[in-house]
Amino acid sequence: MPMTWPVCRTMDLQTEKRFENRRADRNSDSLAEVIYLPGVKPLADKDDELVQEIREIALKALERRDLSRREVAEKLIGFDEGLVEEQVSWLERLGYVDDFRVAEALVSRLLRRKVVGIAIVRQQLVARKLSPESIESALSSVDVDSQRELALRFAAAKLERESGQDRQVLVHRLTGQLLRRGFSSSTVSWAINAATNGGADFEES
Repeated sequence: MPMTWPVCRTMDLQTEKRFENRRADRNSDSLAEVIYLPGVKPLADKDDELVQEIREIALKALERRDLSRREVAEKLIGFDEGLVEEQVSWLERLGYVDDFRVAEALVSRLLRRKVVGIAIVRQQLVARKLSPESIESALSSVDVDSQRELALRFAAAKLERESGQDRQVLVHRLTGQLLRRGFSSSTVSWAINAATNGGADFEES
């Protein structure tokens, strides 16, 4: 589920204080402080308004849903890339931007709501422009047994509902359906072999 983000109209001192209170249980970077990346010079006073505008746009976008780091940066196209990088890093340090959190939540949601294999889940994670590290971390939590069980329940239900059809044709069609849903060929073979020796009740989503 997306986090509930603070409503931000202007990033004045009062607003920054409110954000500071919200993260009282986090590490103690001051919201008024900008920590610069190596080789990046501190902002001049004339850039203060740009920083405020960048933060306002980013936080407004994050109110709607959790975003990946790259998704936030894309909301800020047109601003100086150095300023954008600094402010996205600022949001990341505060926990408002977290690719690992987004990836884990997306994997959980997909596998809870849909009959899909790892390949489809990976496609969805890549589409959200998450970091490779966060994608691999989230996918590492999906075990082979859970994928087999999901594929088996789907295969058994299909075989039962369409039992009047030619078995070979049905198995061929079912194999294609499971592969298109992103299950690996080994998982598909296992599930179909298991389903032909028994059944499982399954309500397709």
